[in-house]
Amino acid sequence: MKKILQKLPAFTLIELLVVISIIGILAALLLANFAGIRDRADDAKNKNNLKQVQTALRMMYNDSQSYPDVPAGTACSGLGLGANVSASDIPATCRYERVSSDSFRACISLNNGADSDGPASVTRCGGTAGVTTSPFCVCSN
Repeated sequence: MKKILQKLPAFTLIELLVVISIIGILAALLLANFAGIRDRADDAKNKNNLKQVQTALRMMYNDSQSYPDVPAGTACSGLGLGANVSASDIPATCRYERVSSDSFRACISLNNGADSDGPASVTRCGGTAGVTTSPFCVCSN
């Protein structure tokens, strides 16, 4: 019986440890990549929601021929957008600034500071409406 067991092929302890180490290294690399994906997905959702805020503000302008006149840096949730945008859809970091009676900008802070849309949107809108960290803006332009 002992001779039969000795002739069966099997992995050595060293081989098993090497394979487990390689799997651990690959898992660590993949998990680090997935963390960035979640931030980018959150940013995409927040950018889309900010564009809904932009549309709601334009609808308000169509009704009253003026954008809301509130202090600069007011949270977008305090604009009274009503049924146009659900309060849960408005990003928490959203800040609004009325530039003139027919111009505004609203900005949010992005999780991914390397997002290339942010600087281009700030340049297009001409400011950050008080958002200082990785801003992304929409405006009436």
